[in-house]
Amino acid sequence: MRMPLMPAISLLVLMLGGCGATVVGENKDGIWFREPYIGGWDMQSDATRHCAKYGKTAVRAGSLDPTQHYALPIVAYNCQ
Repeated sequence: MRMPLMPAISLLVLMLGGCGATVVGENKDGIWFREPYIGGWDMQSDATRHCAKYGKTAVRAGSLDPTQHYALPIVAYNCQ
């Protein structure tokens, strides 16, 4: 019984590891994330670290939902 439990636990860990925000684009002017399926991800901190590399501050620009609620929105941060 112990062997089937290990693959199940491994699969669960892999699935939870992918619950964070996904970077869909980045450059010196900003960074764009696909909003995480499960909340609790601090995109602002990630954006702040990204923009700091260019001596800038991250400012949330808003969300884009090009699929009209059929997929997760994209959250944009501008580096200013």
